[in-house]
Amino acid sequence: MSYELVWFKRDLRWQDHAALAQASLRGPVRCIYVVEPELWLLPDAALQHFEFVRESLQALDDALRLQGGCVEVHTGELPDVLSRIWNEAPFRQLHAHQETGNAFTYARDLRVGAWCRTHGVGWQLPPQASRHRAGLTAFISRLYWHCHFIQKLESEPVIEWQNMHRGYDGLREHDFNEAHFEALKAARTGWPMVDACVTMLRETGWLNFRMRAMLVSVAAYPLWLHWRPVGEWLATQFLDYEPGIHWSQLQMQSGTTGINTTRVYNPIKQAQDHDPHGRFVRQWLPALRQVPDTWLFEPWLMPYTMQDHLGVFVGSDMHSALPQPVVELAQATREAKQLLHSRRKTDEVKAAKKAVVDKHVSRKNWGKQTRTRRTSVVPTTDKQQLGFDF
Repeated sequence: MSYELVWFKRDLRWQDHAALAQASLRGPVRCIYVVEPELWLLPDAALQHFEFVRESLQALDDALRLQGGCVEVHTGELPDVLSRIWNEAPFRQLHAHQETGNAFTYARDLRVGAWCRTHGVGWQLPPQASRHRAGLTAFISRLYWHCHFIQKLESEPVIEWQNMHRGYDGLREHDFNEAHFEALKAARTGWPMVDACVTMLRETGWLNFRMRAMLVSVAAYPLWLHWRPVGEWLATQFLDYEPGIHWSQLQMQSGTTGINTTRVYNPIKQAQDHDPHGRFVRQWLPALRQVPDTWLFEPWLMPYTMQDHLGVFVGSDMHSALPQPVVELAQATREAKQLLHSRRKTDEVKAAKKAVVDKHVSRKNWGKQTRTRRTSVVPTTDKQQLGFDF
């Protein structure tokens, strides 16, 4: 007896799942998830993502068993896994959500499509947006922007690794300061709001949108870091990492789209505006709990006598409870904006702006973009087995 094969990607739920619902209307269903070793070796993958998938698969399997089914977990590259399943018991059609991932998943889906054509198997790909609910105006509005930013990566996949506006090539790449990057990742920039956000992100895997934007802004301007390494690091930190939104926002906040207003977040002002009583920074940075409000967001201004009285010292070495700012904020930000705006004023950048606007802004072109061919990413694999036991 033939059956429908449902391949779960990142959509690990059984309710409100168009691909599963569509397959179940056609006959018996077999559900699979595939652990792809090469995917988990990519720089934007992290252990917390793997653990979250594992937990979600357990919940999905429990739910499917109540319906008389289960989810099978296979390991390997997709065409190989599909061939093994096909040789055991051929299936009529493959069902999976259409998604916008990274370059690897795009190239992977092309290989799956080729496998299906070779074996005469239909591949049904309902869009994830089909689950939207009418009447939830605010929610639908957020979903609209969600899809809008994902479409940017869908229409121009190369923005995952190269500047959307090529006139900004070389702006930051050759000046990358590894010490600044390490200070950011270690929550030792010296700016309490930044360091508290990095600490919370490390511990929870989540930050609100404004604080995410602030982290990218601080990295891009006063620290003058190229967005790609920063983006790879943040991708591993965000439990809800979504490539389509992530890379568009990295470039937008870094000023390399060529079409957006320069967005510079002052971390001191952000702390004053959004954490006026210091509850957030004191929660995530215990060394600040004794610091009076006067110096809370600028502890490096605290007199040495007060530091000595509190037993909390500000210094440049790793043993200091509170780090000195890695750069002088106002000067570094001013210099960064000057460099960006000088590049923006060049004839080359001005001339190329129209093409970016036409592709990513013009409403008349929405839904008519053609995909740029992605280059397949083939990272080195190791022999370690990835698996889910439950």
